[in-house]
Amino acid sequence: PAAARCAEAYYRRAHDLFTLSPVPFFLVVGDNDWTDCPNVHTGWNRFTRYFSRFDKRHWNHNLPVQEPTGNNLAKELRTNFYFVNKGTLFIGLNLVGGNVHNAAEWTSRLNKEWEWTRDLLWEHSRIMQPSIKAAIVFGHAFPTGNHVRFFQPFANFLRYKLPDLDVLYMHGDLHQYQVQHSYMNVPKLTRISLARSGWRQHPPMLIHVDPDREQGKSPFVFDR
Repeated sequence: PAAARCAEAYYRRAHDLFTLSPVPFFLVVGDNDWTDCPNVHTGWNRFTRYFSRFDKRHWNHNLPVQEPTGNNLAKELRTNFYFVNKGTLFIGLNLVGGNVHNAAEWTSRLNKEWEWTRDLLWEHSRIMQPSIKAAIVFGHAFPTGNHVRFFQPFANFLRYKLPDLDVLYMHGDLHQYQVQHSYMNVPKLTRISLARSGWRQHPPMLIHVDPDREQGKSPFVFDR
């Protein structure tokens, strides 16, 4: 939408297209939807109007999707979601690339996103039973220096607190396909960048998750 100066018609067009999916559709916000818009407040309001709780509004499914709660919850976390399915924890975050539109908001949001993610990973891998065997984290941003407040503690936490948990971070932003294992020197952390959308050039990617694969093999198998 940013290329069209975030005109409402483009949010509406994407909304109508996504609702054609035969399976539940989950979205995380990107820079072109929000922070790169000429008016970031308009971009945010349009994204949340058309895509907030998108799966609940358009599909009748039984995935146990949860969202952040709390009276003092920052509005930028209200598009987050998580659920556990077949031993894997799925987490959707507000991690955008693009412009740092507001330094105070940016710093505060990254700190809150990290704390929320940390608590989910710890709770589902060390407290709740049965514990998860893998996790997939969805965000928009390719990690840069602008995202250190999230990714540095995230990597350290996985390295020292959850060294046996396989984690995949999936993102857009670069618009090219990349896979990086042992990301940030964390043996069981994998980063994957998705290619620019477009059925003819880059069909949707299918990712198989098998937390019970034999020891030493990643549970994530990518089918392009």
